[in-house]
Amino acid sequence: MINILNNPEIISSIIQTIGTIISTLIGSVAVFLIGKKFEKQEKLKTDLNQALNDINFLLQVEELHCNKHKDREGESYKNRIRDEVRKLGLDWSGQYTKSKIRNKKGDL
Repeated sequence: MINILNNPEIISSIIQTIGTIISTLIGSVAVFLIGKKFEKQEKLKTDLNQALNDINFLLQVEELHCNKHKDREGESYKNRIRDEVRKLGLDWSGQYTKSKIRNKKGDL
């Protein structure tokens, strides 16, 4: 064992081997972390698309419901109903209208 440690070529090989192992580990960890980031990003895109689809669906339900009211009673009641919902502590930002949803989904 002592003869091995006195041989500079063997020590050099050991150092190179350890360096290779460490650089491989660092590379593997980096690839793993980057992969996780992309995985989370894809999940967020999927969740956003689902939320946008749900908002679009609810806007369509509101529109059809308001049209039925307007046909029967001459008024859609959209703003009245929205005001009642605001009294419950909920609010509509207006950020996701039908056209904005179409544009947003195109950006993803």
